[in-house]
Amino acid sequence: MKKRSNIFIPALIVLSVILCGLTAKEIRDITLNPKQEAGKVVYEKGTGSGEKEIIAVLSEVKVPASVLFCANCHGKEGEGKPEGGVSPSKLTWKSLTKNYGGKTTNGRQHPAYDVKSLKRAITMGIDPAGNQLSSVMPRYQMSLEDLTNLVEYIKVLGSNSETGLNDTTIHIGMLLPSPRKFPVLHKTMKEVVQAYFTETNLNGGIYNRQLKLHTNDISYDSDQPLEMINSLLDSKDFFAMTACFLSGQDKVLTKLANDKNIPMVGAFSEYPEGNSLQNRNVFFLYAGIKRQIDALIQHSVRQHSVKIAVVYTEEMQDISSIVEEQIMSNSKITLLKHIIGQSNDDHRQLVLELKKAEVELVFYLGPKNSGHALLSQAAAIEWTPRLMLLGAFSNIDVFSVPKAFDKNIFLSYPTWMTEFSQSGLSFYKQLSSKYALSPNYRNMQFAALSSAILLTNRLKEIGSSPSREKLISSLEHLFEYQTGLIPPVSFNVNRRLGSEKVFITNVDLQQNKLILVNTIDGKVI
Repeated sequence: MKKRSNIFIPALIVLSVILCGLTAKEIRDITLNPKQEAGKVVYEKGTGSGEKEIIAVLSEVKVPASVLFCANCHGKEGEGKPEGGVSPSKLTWKSLTKNYGGKTTNGRQHPAYDVKSLKRAITMGIDPAGNQLSSVMPRYQMSLEDLTNLVEYIKVLGSNSETGLNDTTIHIGMLLPSPRKFPVLHKTMKEVVQAYFTETNLNGGIYNRQLKLHTNDISYDSDQPLEMINSLLDSKDFFAMTACFLSGQDKVLTKLANDKNIPMVGAFSEYPEGNSLQNRNVFFLYAGIKRQIDALIQHSVRQHSVKIAVVYTEEMQDISSIVEEQIMSNSKITLLKHIIGQSNDDHRQLVLELKKAEVELVFYLGPKNSGHALLSQAAAIEWTPRLMLLGAFSNIDVFSVPKAFDKNIFLSYPTWMTEFSQSGLSFYKQLSSKYALSPNYRNMQFAALSSAILLTNRLKEIGSSPSREKLISSLEHLFEYQTGLIPPVSFNVNRRLGSEKVFITNVDLQQNKLILVNTIDGKVI
């Protein structure tokens, strides 16, 4: 697969990322032993460690336990999830073993559970007093090994066994651009998040737990073996991650975060998976390439048909295919595609061909030099089509192009200064002054800081006994949350894309400034 050129640096998307790691010594949380790990699988998935299938029996009907697994009703934390008039009991060991026993929903009491009576309840549906459990509680048929493992896991269920979390500290990971390729960007991004965490800790932290940020200067590219990336994330050293740059390994890292149940709060990607059916654990901030392309097309194509030329380099072929896909879904558009040559003769010939074809709009995906050469050649023959640029991917100096293109160049961005609030800017300025933050990559600092703010806000929301599941659930109920530095962010059980807004700007070459001309909102998925 061809590698992309480094033209994306000014954007919120970069080509390399860093995975963060901790040593076992740095995190003193409760870890599961092999029996508890196996029991967790039985509890959360209904599958055992042996060849014998676990069966759930409900009203004499037998089904695989993977259909009626414990966590489905009792919750991943064992807290019970009232639903449809049914109130499942709490399954935490503390609740089950209270010295005064327990009480059923119909008021009948029973002694405290022990290991023996709990196994009998699971397999026979009988409580410690010999009473039948509710008819909606399945009876399970499983091997003695699976049953033992399940009980061992229930003993620690809901007992703050979350990875990267202890009584004093919440360990947070961060994915960063390569310090070797982008040293200033790497330093800037790390410092702004660290400054915010330090400030949060000085103000009491999260229910008296301190936030500890961890990064590791391990960069990789698309050729790095999957096993290496997998082993880095497999260490499970952090409770959650924030301000994560996934570019170059988007699908791999998203899948691993989901497989390993690591929440990523505030991720940046060229191709965000905004639907929770494909992605549950990664919450993206911004619209990706497809949405920005679609917004540019919506803005450009109104009531009449139009001819569009997509001009691109070989390195940008992947993105040009996305442009083509989005364009071809619109019946009003006639599409032409051209790969850019290297010489002035190539540029001149291409401009002549496009003018002859009566092209009205050019989608340009290429380097700065070729872009400026094409525009100069076009101005020379008095041909000035509208030029469309993905703002996050273009490094053309739009203020040094021929004046003939005044008001004819349009760029798309996933955020804009209209989203800044006075309080948001004031907070950033105070933080910047106190911690001597770099003036570089200001918009990217806003994005990273917003990710960290979003994470800490949700951690405060879920209370003093946090869990990854509670964090994900809290994010799923977030609506129009404002950091004052990015567009309002919303998520729900199906949506994992915080903002689908795209801002279309026009280049005013007389005043040398970008003017916001349209804001296009995406649909809530």
